[in-house]
Amino acid sequence: MKKTWLNSVFCSLMLLVSSFSAAEELTVYLPTLDDLPGWKMEDAPQQAKGDELFSMVDGAAEVYFEYGFSRALVQYYANDQGQSLQIEIYEMTDPAAAYGIFSFHAGDESQPIAIGRDGIIGEYYLSFWQNAYFVMLSASDPAPELLDLLKQIAQKMAAKLPAKGERPALVMRLLAQHPAPLDVKYIKGKLGLFNLTSFDADVTNGFDEGAIADFDEFEIVLLHYRGEQALAASFEQTRDMFETGATTRYFTKEAQSFSFIDKEGTPIYGVAQQSLFCLISGKQPQGAADVCRAIMTD
Repeated sequence: MKKTWLNSVFCSLMLLVSSFSAAEELTVYLPTLDDLPGWKMEDAPQQAKGDELFSMVDGAAEVYFEYGFSRALVQYYANDQGQSLQIEIYEMTDPAAAYGIFSFHAGDESQPIAIGRDGIIGEYYLSFWQNAYFVMLSASDPAPELLDLLKQIAQKMAAKLPAKGERPALVMRLLAQHPAPLDVKYIKGKLGLFNLTSFDADVTNGFDEGAIADFDEFEIVLLHYRGEQALAASFEQTRDMFETGATTRYFTKEAQSFSFIDKEGTPIYGVAQQSLFCLISGKQPQGAADVCRAIMTD
């Protein structure tokens, strides 16, 4: 009996220590002050788990949860010249979620940089993803020395993070046709779809993941469904919505595909096959069909 009681106490203590360690774990990925000569931390790092993210990320927490959010950390730094830095670390549920939130934030004005699994750099910020982590670093102004510092910090942080992860399989289908990773966004729900694509049809019922590619001449939306029934229902709903649209012209349909011209004069093509729904905007039906067929064929 005594031994059992001691074992219980030991297990409880280990769980308590483990919970404190988990709460502090993200801090180990931050740069040390030796990495930032002339800089100092401003207050303790802000950390968030679960719904606490709503108070940390003003107005944008929902999309993190849509992808799959675990916890986050934000740390501020300042120097004597009045400049400041901000480092954000988001631990997502898996590498697909980390790639997704990274791709969601990747703007058209950013340029690729070889840090982490994929990285981008803008006028005053740098972000990258690696394994299940999305990291964003930003500076108070676009001074060249601050951008250089962001690069140095990011490289050191990437070296500390767990090994690189793989991009989602759905994204790889599109990259096989156009190997430019910053052109491909990954989505997990309505918020990603409505924020990242020009399609205004309600094609969200039943899809569990998607990839969006905005190429020079056309845009592709590729959605994956959990079953044939969910795919068929969404395809039929979308097809019927387009067919009865007031601005739809030259609508044609077959059993598993349709095409039309929208109010802007842009050709739209859609096709369903197995568990995938492919929509292309900006390419004539025959060419769009060839692109979809190549993407949807394993």
